[in-house]
Amino acid sequence: MRKLLYLSVMILGMLVCASVAYRAVYREGLSAIAYNPIVLFSLYFLLIHFCVPLVKYSVGIFRYQSNYDYLTHLYIGLQSLIAFFFAWVSNYYFKKKKSSSIEGSCVVGIKSGYYLGFFLTIVGIVFSYNDLLLINLAVGGAEEFLSDRHFVSEERGGLRVFSNFLLIGPALMLAACLNSNFSKFFWVFYISSTLYSLFYFNSVSSRNSILIYFVVNTVVYVLFSRSAYESKITLKKMLPFIFAGLSVFFVAYLTTIERYGVKDSDYMQERKDHALYYMLDGAFGNDEARLWFVENGQKVNLGVTYICL
Repeated sequence: MRKLLYLSVMILGMLVCASVAYRAVYREGLSAIAYNPIVLFSLYFLLIHFCVPLVKYSVGIFRYQSNYDYLTHLYIGLQSLIAFFFAWVSNYYFKKKKSSSIEGSCVVGIKSGYYLGFFLTIVGIVFSYNDLLLINLAVGGAEEFLSDRHFVSEERGGLRVFSNFLLIGPALMLAACLNSNFSKFFWVFYISSTLYSLFYFNSVSSRNSILIYFVVNTVVYVLFSRSAYESKITLKKMLPFIFAGLSVFFVAYLTTIERYGVKDSDYMQERKDHALYYMLDGAFGNDEARLWFVENGQKVNLGVTYICL
């Protein structure tokens, strides 16, 4: 009976999140993905605070301790439901209405936007390539790196942070290409940079970067593509997004298999046997931290820990 109550709370949360996102896209068209923040917020909230916690509760495998009290699970689930309701109401009252001037502003500075994206992509490629060289030379290769990514991070150096320009540069180029008649060379470079970016993120086993790349470029496409602007949702128009989402899921799954297949040990084998679970937990399993904080009596600092000292 108690398990049924928790299950009902989590399923209700998933249904509410999904319905809010669907209603926004259905009423406002696909452009709502870019213009209305509640859409992506709802989808992420559904995954992080309802779907994955329910999976972890059902499987019984946790990251920080062996198990948690049932009442803690129920308390956090109800807290998530209330938090989403508050976010939804806030978005309803405070979001800015779309204006036709927004579409016109998208085409301003197209060439400069492309060249900025081109520059950032080149910078990202240079530093990511240097990171790959350090992994192979200083760390000892991909196998040694994947066996303990956190331990060997110091050898990679802080400059690898500039490889994150691969998340921004291609998106800027895509925005420019969608609003101007660039030659095929520019499209070829965008596609090539996309393939390289995915290769790099997969090489360093960064599933979150793969997901972020997909989300950012999807939002850019919806925001800057004239064909997607104000278009109503249909199955045909959703197929590219469904295909891209399945592709990201497949790549993330292969990345997880590769991460836990580098060494032969009971720990690695157990993780490889439950690769789908650990893929979800690694990307969206942060909600468990709230369970741990509640049961371990951590002081509430009201955001003070976010302040850089």
